[in-house]
Amino acid sequence: MYPRFSLLRSEVNKYLLTIIISLLSLPIQGQNQEYSRVKSKYDFHTTTTDGLKKLISDKKYDQALQFVNQSIVESDKAQLYEEVVYLLERKAYVLRRMEKFVEAESIANEAIKKANTYLGKNHILLSKLYFLRGQIAHRQSDFYVASSEFDTAQVIYSKANQYDSAMQESIIDYKYYAYSYAQRNVDTLTKYLEIRYKNTLSKAQSTPRDIIYLLDDFPKLFREKGDFDQAFRYAIKEVIFAHNNYDAIQSKDHVAAYTNLINALYYLKKYPLALKVCDDALTFYENNNQYSQIKEIDNIRALRPLILVGMNKYRESVKSYLQLINKFKYSTSSSEFKFLIQQQVNIANSYLELDQNDEAKHYLTEAIQNIKSTSTLPDKQAESLFSMLGSYYDYNDDPVNSFLSYDSSIRNGIPEYYLDDPLNFPDIKDQKLSFFGLIGLKNKAIAFTNLFEKKYSDSLRILQSSNNYVFETHKILIDRRKELMRSEGKLFLSSNFKDLYQNGLKATYLLSKYGNHQESLSSAIKIFQMSKSLLFLEQAGEFDQINRNIIPKDLKERYYTLNKVLEQLINEFDASFDASNPGDDINKNLNDAILDHNNLLKATKDSIEHLITEYDQTSDSFDVNYVKSPVSKNQVTIEYFVGEDVIYILGRSKNKDVLESVDLTLSLRNSIEKVITTVSNRPELSGSERKSSDFQKNSLLVYEALILPILNQIDFQPTILTIIPDDFLSRLPFEALVSSHNNKLSSWKDLNYLIKSFNINYLLSSNIKPPSNNSIAKKNILGIGYSQNNFKPQGSLAGLPGTAKEIKELESKFEGDYYLGAKGTKQVFLEEAYQFDILHLAVHGEVNENEKYDAQLIFSGDDNILKTQDLYLANLNARLAILSACESGNGKLNKGEGTFSIARGFALVGVPSVVMSLWNINDKVSSELMVSLHDYISQGLSTPEALNKSKLKYLKKSDNYTSHPYYWSSFVSLGESATLKPNDSFILFYSVLIICFLIILIIVFYRHSKKRRKVY
Repeated sequence: MYPRFSLLRSEVNKYLLTIIISLLSLPIQGQNQEYSRVKSKYDFHTTTTDGLKKLISDKKYDQALQFVNQSIVESDKAQLYEEVVYLLERKAYVLRRMEKFVEAESIANEAIKKANTYLGKNHILLSKLYFLRGQIAHRQSDFYVASSEFDTAQVIYSKANQYDSAMQESIIDYKYYAYSYAQRNVDTLTKYLEIRYKNTLSKAQSTPRDIIYLLDDFPKLFREKGDFDQAFRYAIKEVIFAHNNYDAIQSKDHVAAYTNLINALYYLKKYPLALKVCDDALTFYENNNQYSQIKEIDNIRALRPLILVGMNKYRESVKSYLQLINKFKYSTSSSEFKFLIQQQVNIANSYLELDQNDEAKHYLTEAIQNIKSTSTLPDKQAESLFSMLGSYYDYNDDPVNSFLSYDSSIRNGIPEYYLDDPLNFPDIKDQKLSFFGLIGLKNKAIAFTNLFEKKYSDSLRILQSSNNYVFETHKILIDRRKELMRSEGKLFLSSNFKDLYQNGLKATYLLSKYGNHQESLSSAIKIFQMSKSLLFLEQAGEFDQINRNIIPKDLKERYYTLNKVLEQLINEFDASFDASNPGDDINKNLNDAILDHNNLLKATKDSIEHLITEYDQTSDSFDVNYVKSPVSKNQVTIEYFVGEDVIYILGRSKNKDVLESVDLTLSLRNSIEKVITTVSNRPELSGSERKSSDFQKNSLLVYEALILPILNQIDFQPTILTIIPDDFLSRLPFEALVSSHNNKLSSWKDLNYLIKSFNINYLLSSNIKPPSNNSIAKKNILGIGYSQNNFKPQGSLAGLPGTAKEIKELESKFEGDYYLGAKGTKQVFLEEAYQFDILHLAVHGEVNENEKYDAQLIFSGDDNILKTQDLYLANLNARLAILSACESGNGKLNKGEGTFSIARGFALVGVPSVVMSLWNINDKVSSELMVSLHDYISQGLSTPEALNKSKLKYLKKSDNYTSHPYYWSSFVSLGESATLKPNDSFILFYSVLIICFLIILIIVFYRHSKKRRKVY
């Protein structure tokens, strides 16, 4: 046993024991209904049926038909209806075996009518007849119908009073392949593959070849599902099984296992590792005579150039593709010819990346000619071919052929759409589109808009179709996000489909210019909200379900613990994985533990979803309504969408909505970056006047581009601006923008900052309503401050000396519980935070370098990192979270949405209002602003207004240097307002103070009056 692994396993087993015991106590959900009642084995036989069985087993089908025809007549006369139905089913079976499908189906239909009339709706013979009809459809390649028939057969079988184990296994086997060929629900496919795999393992006569045959399907299914990590886990399992049973399986099975492993690594974008495993496998196979005739090795050879493309090594990929193309150029085999076509498509992609358009077109043209000569369209392989062709024409500014190619791609990927109107959205039914199918829908939506702009600007219907594609594709993305979110990271869909929403806004903007302005505005509002909702819901992932109030705390903790242990196991696996020997003991044991944990996690999720289904029929815990949000009479809401080369701006007021488009020029981008850089970095003492002048110039340019176009169209002067930023604009404190030029500028204090004219608040979205905290917290404030006084600091994190003063001053003024330094741990927060109305966290913050939307808080102590998912375990009831001095000293939170993702994490668990910092600021100033903020909130001011007043108060007393925006504009208020109440001692202190002041005034007045009387 490996020492490192033994250590890990001992820790993991502590969790597992608790988890497994608790899982055993869960109500069993989804139990097979077949075994929920006592059934008897179905073995119908009479003298007549026994004679027929003998003829069928001997394959004497003509004699069997004569025998059964005569027997049916006799049995019908005797009113032996079960025997009649049985004989009709056997007759249909014989006709199917004789490939007389029309006659077989007719007899099966007759038998079904008799069974329904005389045997009842749940007789096992009725199940056999639907199963037979499914087999007929399957043999005729009508897999969609076949899968429906098998569904019906299984439902009836589950309700029947008899059982037939062999038939049950056959139904599952046929269902699996029918669903697969019909491209139906991948989750159902996975379920049936698991059943088939367990059945095979349970049979004593099963061979290693039987087992690896089924193991080979797991990575493929999870790859299709978009769960590439799980595909990788099963590929490792398959490779290990192939190693351990090397002499008992076929050589092609060994190759297939490595093909799946390399594929999984490729889809996980672990390109260097994929290339190493690929090269090692090819070296082994090409130097081993046992594999000299195994054609499947070409699948690995074809993966190598794909990996090189992922590594941006296009010239090397072209060389590899040319070798494959030359090898199969004159092939006559249908499967090899299809393989050749795929390589022609792939090499065209590499040539496009190298800007060698003529070579790309040459291979695409050849591929089209080849596919037309060998395939009957629609053809699934043609989907990727026409998609690549669409990219080629798009690159060469040919909108008509680009549109036609993308349309052809969809028609070949969705057979039901093949003859439909190109302007219509496909009727997808319950077909589960692959990720590439979704990309096809997006590409066609964009092609619609390009076609309008460059060719058919008189056809508004083209723009309307483009918008329809955006709306319908968004529905699929929302529905599919939980299946696909593990594809390449939590926000895989948001990053890959942002251009879908950009296209929708572009089409809407064009419609507003040429068509119905009000209808276009309504569409624009929906698209803005749709893009934010996908980001919000995708970041929530599966954790939004866990946050429901109806979920017991122990179930939440079980789910959280499983996730934590799973993360540890995956990290350990990644650290120990040996690409040269993927079948070693460490890889095997860790991989098995990860798969087991995934199954435990799935069982827990099933129980949670069962509870939710019982109590709540809504699919998400978020309210996502694409409607016009209410705006107060003195307020303007400005929402941004940052595209590739354009920023769309949506202004909304009580009486008017405005949609604007601003080109994201290099000049504007540079000005935004310069403003962000200036405000987020400590100012230098020298050259202040020149730098403030430069800042005024850039800041005013940004204001005139992003704010003024909206304000110019609003017919009143608002006092409140609500900003909904996007992408890098989330790093920009809009209150620090300059709204007008000051010719007499001498210092930072003279600038006409936006905060001097408006109260500014921020929102994450205009329509997402996270689950509200219905419970009223029992206590007022929980204050936690990071300090190094009582413990050894973690890594390079700096101390925050100002937090001690900040926490202590809050404690003196406001009722609550306060923890500083070693007492203020993450565990204290998780255990106590649910009791408090206000959370004040003066701790560090950090962003994941590889994921700009993944931020975390860092508390004092050892186990000190709080991630978004940890917040679900805290069961928060707070209305306000103040994240003070939350930035670590190295500026990591200056990276895009990472800053806002901390606030989004609190919003996900129902905290409606968050105050936080966009960058690390002076610790003393931070404490001063925070104390002032609490003072204003305690006076009844809204959170945004209190924060703005705190900043203005600071600005008023600051000098020419400390009035720099770095010091005061870092903190922003997101979400709804919240209020605080001072503690009783604080109220008493002020009451006594006021009373004393009044007494003094009375005494002074009395003495003054007495003196005046003496004078007179």
